[in-house]
Amino acid sequence: MRKSYSLAIVEPSVMVREGLSKIICDFTTQFHTIFKFDSLEHLYSHHWDTPPSVLIINKLLLIGDPDIKKRFDIYDPNCKIIGLQSSLLPTNSTDCCEESINLYSKPNEIAILLRKLTISEQEDQNINGVSEQYDLSEREIEVLISVAKGMTNKEIAFEYNLSIHTVMSHRKNIAKKTGIKSISGLTVYALINGLIEK
Repeated sequence: MRKSYSLAIVEPSVMVREGLSKIICDFTTQFHTIFKFDSLEHLYSHHWDTPPSVLIINKLLLIGDPDIKKRFDIYDPNCKIIGLQSSLLPTNSTDCCEESINLYSKPNEIAILLRKLTISEQEDQNINGVSEQYDLSEREIEVLISVAKGMTNKEIAFEYNLSIHTVMSHRKNIAKKTGIKSISGLTVYALINGLIEK
């Protein structure tokens, strides 16, 4: 079974913070908890039972604290830091960031980056066998691919000679097993797992 991780977002803008959190919830499955902070002070004052595996932080905040990696190593030296470029002005404080995203990053790009940073090689090998990871049946994988390609329930039913009720049942099972309910999330899941091509 895939390991689940926690993630923290440090971003002063409520719209950006909540929007990024929603994208991560809709397009990824590996994060069981998302912590949200509006400042470094808020982040540092939080009591961690389990520190986050990934920290996404507005790069402008790093100007005031370029040594965040050292400070956060106390909680978890393996924490991955992603810099969020929230302005059009270049920010030089990226030394502690392993990767960067910006306000124009597409949801699937963010999901792929987060997967790359969190999932170990062993898990990655298991993911390539989707049916092994989530016990999806061959038919469920076919339906998942069809959904990701934008087919309607009626089109899927016709394609595989199924009733619409059966297609809907497969889709419910896929959502239950993967934890992903949105079509866009299932599409990213199919992309990430190599079931469809970009």
